[in-house]
Amino acid sequence: CGAVIVILSTACNMSFGFLSTITPTTTSTPEPTITNTVTNTPEIPTVTITREPTETMTPMNITEWNGLPIYEGAYNIQVEDGNLSFYCDGVAEEIENYYLYQLQLLGWVPFATGTSASGPSLYLYQKGDQMITFSVIPWEGTLWVMFVQS
Repeated sequence: CGAVIVILSTACNMSFGFLSTITPTTTSTPEPTITNTVTNTPEIPTVTITREPTETMTPMNITEWNGLPIYEGAYNIQVEDGNLSFYCDGVAEEIENYYLYQLQLLGWVPFATGTSASGPSLYLYQKGDQMITFSVIPWEGTLWVMFVQS
């Protein structure tokens, strides 16, 4: 009976490896090296735009500019170097649509438009060899409307 046990023991050892011996091996782990890395990440400046009147800016109480009616409720109307800006309350899209219509009534033809992710749109119109650009920009709880003519 002892011989049978040896045969089974040997068979189990060969098939399943129950009697195998694991021998640990040593490996060397490299020491970490310290690398001084300097990154010059520039600070992004914060820009605050303030619109204070200058000598060439004339606050006015006008109802039209170059034949274009001033939006009802406009305030702080200023003409600088032949360009117009004012503030008003309302919905930007309504003011844009108002001026898109008014410009076409005066013979201005759409040339190009552009929009930004922050909301303001830029509209370029042409009449003969003249160009006019306007934009309605959300500004501190109100809207800033700008016209530039060239």
